[in-house]
Amino acid sequence: MYCMKCGKEIKENRVFCEACLVIMEKYPVKPGVHIQLPQRPVSTAGKPVSRKRILSQDEQIQRLRRNIKRLCLALVCCILALGLTVTMLVNTVAEQKANASIGKNYYTVGESNP
Repeated sequence: MYCMKCGKEIKENRVFCEACLVIMEKYPVKPGVHIQLPQRPVSTAGKPVSRKRILSQDEQIQRLRRNIKRLCLALVCCILALGLTVTMLVNTVAEQKANASIGKNYYTVGESNP
């Protein structure tokens, strides 16, 4: 069986784990209030479907740090690709200027046609 709140594995005759019960005791429900517990999800094999485990603060921090490292790596790759593109563009423009025939698309009198 699994806890209905956090998904942690518990004994067969329980609904919530001890940690969730402690939290719920802080916020008691007034007598006479009707409560309906959600049905346990059942897989096709007849076993309860486990819920996603809630990550501890340390695990969340580790996951965030890992994601930040991935983002930094992606950012560095994008910057390198942009730098390479700009370099190639500058070289192409410089090469075109060197081979430019600006003002040489016409002939003056006395010049021969090449």
